[in-house]
Amino acid sequence: MPVHDTTIIVIALLATPVAGQRREIPIDDPPHVAELKAKPERTAPWQRLALNGCQCEVPASWHLAPDGSAVTASDGSNLSLHMIHVQDWTMHRAQILDVFGLVTALHENSAHRLWFEIGTGQRRQHFIDVPNGQTSCVGLLDIHDTAAIRFEDAIRIATSIATASPVTQLK
Repeated sequence: MPVHDTTIIVIALLATPVAGQRREIPIDDPPHVAELKAKPERTAPWQRLALNGCQCEVPASWHLAPDGSAVTASDGSNLSLHMIHVQDWTMHRAQILDVFGLVTALHENSAHRLWFEIGTGQRRQHFIDVPNGQTSCVGLLDIHDTAAIRFEDAIRIATSIATASPVTQLK
Protein backbone atom coordinates (compact mmCIF):
# COMPACT_ATOMS: atom_id res chain seq x y z
CA MET A 1 0.00 0.00 0.00
CA PRO A 2 1.52 3.41 -0.90
CA VAL A 3 2.50 5.76 1.92
CA HIS A 4 -0.29 8.17 0.98
CA ASP A 5 -3.00 5.47 1.20
CA THR A 6 -1.71 4.24 4.56
CA THR A 7 -1.67 7.80 5.88
CA ILE A 8 -5.28 8.36 4.79
CA ILE A 9 -6.37 5.14 6.52
CA VAL A 10 -4.59 6.08 9.75
CA ILE A 11 -6.04 9.61 9.73
CA ALA A 12 -9.52 8.18 9.07
CA LEU A 13 -9.11 5.76 11.97
CA LEU A 14 -7.98 8.58 14.25
CA ALA A 15 -11.03 10.63 13.34
CA THR A 16 -13.49 7.76 13.87
CA PRO A 17 -15.12 7.89 17.30
CA VAL A 18 -15.78 4.65 19.09
CA ALA A 19 -19.31 5.23 20.38
CA GLY A 20 -20.02 4.23 23.94
CA GLN A 21 -16.66 2.54 24.44
CA ARG A 22 -14.14 3.69 26.98
CA ARG A 23 -11.34 1.52 28.22
CA GLU A 24 -9.22 2.43 31.21
CA ILE A 25 -5.55 2.62 30.33
CA PRO A 26 -2.80 2.69 32.94
CA ILE A 27 -1.13 6.08 33.12
CA ASP A 28 2.21 4.91 34.53
CA ASP A 29 5.03 3.94 32.22
CA PRO A 30 5.48 0.16 31.93
CA PRO A 31 8.69 -1.18 33.51
CA HIS A 32 10.54 -1.61 30.18
CA VAL A 33 10.05 2.00 29.05
CA ALA A 34 13.32 3.14 30.63
CA GLU A 35 15.13 0.55 28.52
CA LEU A 36 13.33 1.75 25.37
CA LYS A 37 14.22 5.37 26.12
CA ALA A 38 17.92 4.54 26.49
CA LYS A 39 20.09 6.15 23.84
CA PRO A 40 20.95 3.54 21.21
CA GLU A 41 24.50 3.28 19.93
CA ARG A 42 25.10 5.67 17.04
CA THR A 43 26.53 3.76 14.12
CA ALA A 44 25.69 6.06 11.21
CA PRO A 45 24.83 9.75 10.77
CA TRP A 46 21.30 10.80 11.66
CA GLN A 47 19.24 13.85 10.75
CA ARG A 48 16.49 15.74 12.55
CA LEU A 49 13.52 16.65 10.38
CA ALA A 50 10.34 18.68 10.82
CA LEU A 51 7.22 17.36 9.07
CA ASN A 52 3.66 18.70 9.42
CA GLY A 53 4.35 20.40 12.77
CA CYS A 54 6.17 17.40 14.23
CA GLN A 55 9.84 16.50 14.46
CA CYS A 56 11.77 13.24 14.33
CA GLU A 57 15.22 11.78 13.87
CA VAL A 58 15.93 9.33 11.04
CA PRO A 59 19.08 7.93 9.45
CA ALA A 60 20.80 10.48 7.19
CA SER A 61 20.31 8.13 4.23
CA TRP A 62 16.51 8.61 4.40
CA HIS A 63 15.05 11.18 2.01
CA LEU A 64 12.07 13.50 2.18
CA ALA A 65 9.22 12.53 -0.15
CA PRO A 66 8.53 15.07 -2.93
CA ASP A 67 5.22 16.09 -1.32
CA GLY A 68 6.87 16.49 2.11
CA SER A 69 4.51 14.02 3.77
CA ALA A 70 7.06 11.35 4.70
CA VAL A 71 10.70 10.35 4.78
CA THR A 72 11.76 7.19 2.96
CA ALA A 73 14.65 4.73 3.13
CA SER A 74 16.18 3.07 0.07
CA ASP A 75 14.37 -0.22 0.88
CA GLY A 76 10.98 1.57 0.86
CA SER A 77 10.66 1.82 4.64
CA ASN A 78 9.14 5.17 5.57
CA LEU A 79 7.86 7.41 8.33
CA SER A 80 4.87 9.70 7.94
CA LEU A 81 4.07 12.30 10.62
CA HIS A 82 0.95 14.35 11.22
CA MET A 83 -0.24 16.64 13.98
CA ILE A 84 -3.82 16.12 15.17
CA HIS A 85 -6.08 17.72 17.78
CA VAL A 86 -6.73 15.61 20.90
CA GLN A 87 -9.27 16.64 23.54
CA ASP A 88 -8.61 13.85 26.05
CA TRP A 89 -5.35 11.87 25.84
CA THR A 90 -6.59 8.93 27.92
CA MET A 91 -9.75 8.55 25.82
CA HIS A 92 -7.76 9.02 22.61
CA ARG A 93 -5.37 6.18 23.53
CA ALA A 94 -8.27 3.88 24.35
CA GLN A 95 -9.97 4.67 21.03
CA ILE A 96 -6.78 4.05 19.03
CA LEU A 97 -6.22 0.68 20.73
CA ASP A 98 -9.88 -0.27 20.18
CA VAL A 99 -9.66 0.61 16.48
CA PHE A 100 -6.44 -1.31 15.86
CA GLY A 101 -7.49 -4.26 18.03
CA LEU A 102 -4.86 -6.92 18.56
CA VAL A 103 -1.35 -5.52 18.24
CA THR A 104 1.86 -7.48 17.68
CA ALA A 105 3.79 -5.63 20.42
CA LEU A 106 2.83 -2.84 22.82
CA HIS A 107 6.02 -0.91 23.54
CA GLU A 108 4.57 1.99 25.51
CA ASN A 109 1.15 3.04 26.72
CA SER A 110 1.68 5.98 29.04
CA ALA A 111 0.84 9.59 29.66
CA HIS A 112 3.82 10.44 27.41
CA ARG A 113 3.47 8.11 24.42
CA LEU A 114 1.41 5.38 22.78
CA TRP A 115 3.64 3.08 20.72
CA PHE A 116 2.75 -0.31 19.33
CA GLU A 117 3.52 -2.56 16.37
CA ILE A 118 1.25 -4.27 13.91
CA GLY A 119 2.29 -6.79 11.28
CA THR A 120 4.59 -9.77 11.35
CA GLY A 121 7.57 -11.17 9.49
CA GLN A 122 9.78 -8.89 7.44
CA ARG A 123 7.23 -6.04 7.23
CA ARG A 124 6.19 -4.21 10.39
CA GLN A 125 4.41 -0.97 11.16
CA HIS A 126 5.04 1.02 14.31
CA PHE A 127 2.25 3.39 15.37
CA ILE A 128 3.64 6.18 17.56
CA ASP A 129 1.44 8.87 19.12
CA VAL A 130 2.97 11.60 21.32
CA PRO A 131 0.76 14.21 23.06
CA ASN A 132 1.55 17.87 23.65
CA GLY A 133 -1.33 19.65 25.33
CA GLN A 134 -4.33 19.64 22.99
CA THR A 135 -2.34 18.27 20.04
CA SER A 136 -0.56 15.05 19.30
CA CYS A 137 2.11 14.02 16.80
CA VAL A 138 1.16 10.75 15.14
CA GLY A 139 3.78 8.75 13.30
CA LEU A 140 3.45 5.62 11.22
CA LEU A 141 6.83 3.93 10.78
CA ASP A 142 6.52 1.32 8.04
CA ILE A 143 9.51 -1.05 8.06
CA HIS A 144 9.73 -3.10 4.87
CA ASP A 145 12.78 -5.18 5.78
CA THR A 146 13.42 -5.85 9.46
CA ALA A 147 16.91 -7.08 8.56
CA ALA A 148 17.81 -3.65 7.16
CA ILE A 149 16.56 -1.58 10.11
CA ARG A 150 17.67 -2.57 13.61
CA PHE A 151 15.17 -2.44 16.47
CA GLU A 152 17.49 0.07 18.16
CA ASP A 153 16.95 2.34 15.16
CA ALA A 154 13.16 1.98 15.48
CA ILE A 155 13.52 2.91 19.17
CA ARG A 156 15.49 6.02 18.28
CA ILE A 157 12.98 7.07 15.62
CA ALA A 158 9.96 6.42 17.88
CA THR A 159 11.39 8.20 20.92
CA SER A 160 12.45 11.22 18.83
CA ILE A 161 8.92 12.03 17.65
CA ALA A 162 7.66 15.24 19.24
CA THR A 163 6.01 18.54 18.43
CA ALA A 164 8.44 20.60 16.33
CA SER A 165 9.94 23.53 18.13
CA PRO A 166 9.99 26.87 16.31
CA VAL A 167 13.76 26.55 15.83
CA THR A 168 13.66 23.03 14.30
CA GLN A 169 14.89 23.30 10.75
CA LEU A 170 14.69 20.82 7.92
CA LYS A 171 18.21 19.54 7.23
